[in-house]
Amino acid sequence: MGYYLWTGRFTEARATLDNIYAHTDQIGSKLQLSAIKAMEAQYFLIMAEADKCVQVIDSSLQMMDKTGIRVWETHFLVLGAGCCLNCGEHQKATYYLQKVEKNIEQARLLERSYFFVVKTLEALLKDDLIAADRHQETALKMAKAIGMPSYTLWCLYGSALVAVYQEEHSKALSRFDQVLSLATIPGNPWFICQAHLGLAYMYLRENNQKHAREHLQQAFSLARQNNYLTFFFFLPQMMETLAVTALEEEIEVDFVQKFIAHWNLAPEHPPLHLANWPWPLKIYTLGRFSVVCHGKKLDAASLAGGKPIMLLRALIALGGRQVRKSQLVDIFWPDSNGDEQLAALKITLHRLRKLIGIKDALIQTTNHLSLNPCYCWVDSWQFERLANQALNSNWGGGQEAVKKTFAIYRGAFLSSFQEELWGLAYRQRLESIFKKLTDLYPQEAVDHTIGK
Repeated sequence: MGYYLWTGRFTEARATLDNIYAHTDQIGSKLQLSAIKAMEAQYFLIMAEADKCVQVIDSSLQMMDKTGIRVWETHFLVLGAGCCLNCGEHQKATYYLQKVEKNIEQARLLERSYFFVVKTLEALLKDDLIAADRHQETALKMAKAIGMPSYTLWCLYGSALVAVYQEEHSKALSRFDQVLSLATIPGNPWFICQAHLGLAYMYLRENNQKHAREHLQQAFSLARQNNYLTFFFFLPQMMETLAVTALEEEIEVDFVQKFIAHWNLAPEHPPLHLANWPWPLKIYTLGRFSVVCHGKKLDAASLAGGKPIMLLRALIALGGRQVRKSQLVDIFWPDSNGDEQLAALKITLHRLRKLIGIKDALIQTTNHLSLNPCYCWVDSWQFERLANQALNSNWGGGQEAVKKTFAIYRGAFLSSFQEELWGLAYRQRLESIFKKLTDLYPQEAVDHTIGK
């Protein structure tokens, strides 16, 4: 099983683990069981399944408490810290690391080295490059002393990433070359893939789009072929940048969308320009009304579901961002007093969240309500953004971009809900923008009309 894990053959690793557990009667001792559990925890770390990894580790630690056999204790704690950090569970990771640090000097060399690999990841996540550099040097020095090439890959890759963030091009390139060389000998596509991702990110930071694209193509092609959705040293900002670039360049689009959804990536600056970003919530309001949650359209019964859906439409019509709650409650519950209005809004919001099933889609403060632009895409917002660019005299987007602007406008805003008076002002504003577009680009407007 270890061979499969270290060479990126995770399907075979899982099958081997299942086969071992199918013959538990042949496991001779608690010590042997601990070793098997350690491999299982390693598997869950690589697969970024933090809950399962923690469950295995905590149950193993409990077994050690009962038997007094603690040979694998440090190993489990380091694995748990690494998995939790990689999956964003920082509080649990800190708990594990604090327990390890008490006795790290007495640990075996491999465990001490792995501890510093995890500390490197922790420092990178905190943007502490001085600590990250110190930890990676320690981890790599120990790895070379151990003389285990498959493990040295982890340390070399961490060292390469630290060099990327320190903008030490030559050092990063040397480290990535070493990763590729070591990973190629046993045929380890997982680390080859990660090295290409790291190189792509390095070149993106240097504004070398050509080289970045080449490495990104190799990385995601390899990831698709092997269904690699998880990587160690998962740095959200790095992976978000790579995912955005891949979709911009139309590299392995279906797989990259799957990768984004798997990690629930939500860049701080939403890629509104990307129609192919897998937004958890997509809302179509121009010439139609449709709500798509995680790729599935809400059925007619759900869209006719009374106040929750009406609230969603009103929220968009009133701008979608920082909409005053007082404005919303006056629209929907004008005859109720303040406390009754807020209670009704709370219930309606709860029903809306349950209906769309996306926890972070709505942002609520004491006085305001917003659609979260990191998780929500609305066609009217996209139209306004593209139209404002097209109407800018200095814009050089080209004819295809203008066509895209026209294509998204499929009709008036919420045209089937004219009776909802709160949508009138926004509908008229969008119609005014569309008229300006048709005046500026008459031929494209004609083509758009014919196309419809």
